[in-house]
Amino acid sequence: VIFLFMPGGPSQQDLFDPKDYIRRMHGQKISVPVNQNLLQVGTEKYLALAPSVPFRPRGRSGMIISDLLPHLAGVADDLCLLRAMNADNNQHAPASLQFHTGAQAEVRPSMGAWISYGLGTENQNLPGFITIHPGSDVRTYGSGFLPAAHQATKLTVPLNESTAPVDFLKDPSGNPTLQRHRLDLVQGMNRRLVSQLHADAGMQGMIESMELAFRMQTTTPELVDISRESEATRKLYGIGNKDTDRNGRACLLARKLSEADRKSTRLNSSHVAL
Repeated sequence: VIFLFMPGGPSQQDLFDPKDYIRRMHGQKISVPVNQNLLQVGTEKYLALAPSVPFRPRGRSGMIISDLLPHLAGVADDLCLLRAMNADNNQHAPASLQFHTGAQAEVRPSMGAWISYGLGTENQNLPGFITIHPGSDVRTYGSGFLPAAHQATKLTVPLNESTAPVDFLKDPSGNPTLQRHRLDLVQGMNRRLVSQLHADAGMQGMIESMELAFRMQTTTPELVDISRESEATRKLYGIGNKDTDRNGRACLLARKLSEADRKSTRLNSSHVAL
């Protein structure tokens, strides 16, 4: 699963979901469709604003898409457009959290954590849930009450050789044999502690995380290296363009991770937070 969460930009009424009532009431005051008992900022006038760009039926399906998205409109028949999303809070942060977890304030498992928990992963060298450039709210990619193994691994798209895609991914010693011995020693002590505590879930999760981190050191560097991609591919993703470089790298990296099965590995869930 590749999930792109892209907050900001034009609203759905300007791209996919035109409202005839708003168009007819352009420039006029309309009732505020929010709870009047909640504090509202900037809604005292609430004038209707009609789309400034025409909408047209697209493809054989007749999907309505704005002229603002000419390229996307060209593949309308390959899309599934859902116009049924709704949030219980009109404020950005609670609504965003609800979108990711189903809750407005509570710590609940995120969408990716549930997918990882339900499907697992066929790739033992990569996490089942990765988040690229996540926001500051860790709850949107956390595991909540699910085991810690289902929490997302944060990943940063490397802009150059000095940028580490995953924190502490590289071993400073540079000696894999020495690192393996060191890890075995620590893991042995951890397992002894687990046996004394009789199945401590937190400690078991730590053991699994350390083992995964070691395996990631041999797999992840190659996957996150986009310098080997052709110039045509890099151009297709907008890499090198100052306006699209960061997001383009993230999208390309998400695709590479999801296609890792071509090299005898597979990633079941990738959450891309742009």
